Amino acid sequence: MHKAFKKAIQLLDSWMMTHHDQDCYPPTIINITDGEFNGCPAEEVQQLANELKAMHTNDGNVLLWNIHVTAGHTDSVILPVSLSELHDNTYSKTLYSLSSLLPLRYNDMISKVRNDDSSVRHTAMSVNADMSTLIQLMDIGTPTNISLNK
Repeated sequence: MHKAFKKAIQLLDSWMMTHHDQDCYPPTIINITDGEFNGCPAEEVQQLANELKAMHTNDGNVLLWNIHVTAGHTDSVILPVSLSELHDNTYSKTLYSLSSLLPLRYNDMISKVRNDDSSVRHTAMSVNADMSTLIQLMDIGTPTNISLNK
């Protein structure tokens, strides 16, 4: 994971040089993972995630999504609001801390995915989401509809 985050930082550093001050939607990074860190301490991965989330355009910060796929048969968790939704899974809780808080402007779309009326900020992550839900999440995290950018 740390190698992927380092590569993303490298690519975004270059991209941000030409887009940082422009009115454009910030990049979205989607990390699909089993949640285990290979060859790197969790603190370093957290620092890299923080560096990614600190990058921004005039329209907001980079969004870092973590899609957690576990081997067990744990329940699906979509766009959690708090750690308590993560069923004591250590990897999920770490990924929660790495993930971006989503802007409130996505709450209407999030309500449709979660089937709730929450007016709080959600975390850009999922655990064991099915394919249909993953597609819905990508629609939230990578808007191409001009009306979303108003």
